[in-house]
Amino acid sequence: MGYFKKNAMSFKFQVPRSKFQGFTLIEMVVALGIFLVASTAATSIFVSANKASRRTVGITRIGSDARWAMEKMVEDIRLGTVDYAAIISGTPTNFLSLRTIDGQMISYSWVRQNNSDVCGAAAISCIVVSYNNGIRASMTPKGIDVRRLDFYVWPPKDPFVLAGDGRTVGQPRVTIVFETETIGSKKEEQSRLSLQTTVSTRVYKR
Repeated sequence: MGYFKKNAMSFKFQVPRSKFQGFTLIEMVVALGIFLVASTAATSIFVSANKASRRTVGITRIGSDARWAMEKMVEDIRLGTVDYAAIISGTPTNFLSLRTIDGQMISYSWVRQNNSDVCGAAAISCIVVSYNNGIRASMTPKGIDVRRLDFYVWPPKDPFVLAGDGRTVGQPRVTIVFETETIGSKKEEQSRLSLQTTVSTRVYKR
């Protein structure tokens, strides 16, 4: 009995030490640094992707709107005749007047800034189409600024009148130079587009 009492008094309860120790201060600093570097890289990639996406949307929008306006003018020129009497002297000109097969008058003009009633906003320029029935409307949306619209008409005088004098002339043709820029509050949303084409009228007079 005394033996068990003696050994019971000498027994000490020990908690087994865990194999996993806590992080040291240096390890925590290193881990935090790696986390910050990874977070910065991920944020930079996201911002760059966002800017690229905005720019792509801007280019797509300006391309769609500008090409629609160009195609509309090309179609009217091809199917109509140039009204030389209404063309302002000098080349290039910002105004073009056409006469359709059924005798209707269509004109295109470049309206500069500070005309919000027509362009939809005071700070932009636009292309305006006018009809002889009094309708006058902008062909370009208010999110696009038309920086340039030039019409180069050849020959400078009505070739069908010149042909009556026995002179050799060609079919009237018009070269359109069209430059636009998107309007955006951020630089990545802004983009420019330049278009140019030459089209001949298909109406022949003999």
